[in-house]
Amino acid sequence: MTMNPTMDNLCVADLFIPNTKNWHMENISLLFDNVSAYHISRIPLLASVLHDRAVWKLDKNGIYSVRCAYRNIMEMDPNTHQLWCTKTPPRIKNFLWRVTRGCLPTRLRLKARGVNCPSNCLFCDEDEDSLHALFLCTKSMQ
Repeated sequence: MTMNPTMDNLCVADLFIPNTKNWHMENISLLFDNVSAYHISRIPLLASVLHDRAVWKLDKNGIYSVRCAYRNIMEMDPNTHQLWCTKTPPRIKNFLWRVTRGCLPTRLRLKARGVNCPSNCLFCDEDEDSLHALFLCTKSMQ
């Protein structure tokens, strides 16, 4: 995405209209795509909030810790715990975790992340997602 050079030095505060609790939609639409701009505009700006602070919402104290993040991941997906407890090499565990989390850099995923590449499989011209790349592609089946 090519940005307007005048936008290079913007700060988060520039996304608000000065001295108000309103979004500066002109700046937002210059910086973000329509869907993101819409979602940003839906975030309420409360008059009662005077100062921002970082809060980790998954912990009652609001403080991030690896322990808290790990605990929450294990609670969200019990299968993840089973995966890490298997007797397989770490690289296999990591690969399986990436597959189950949808983190493989398939063409569809890369395209969704802004990489300029075709979304079709090199071998069979179908959309390349994890399921296709690992199981459905004629080359994978061979």
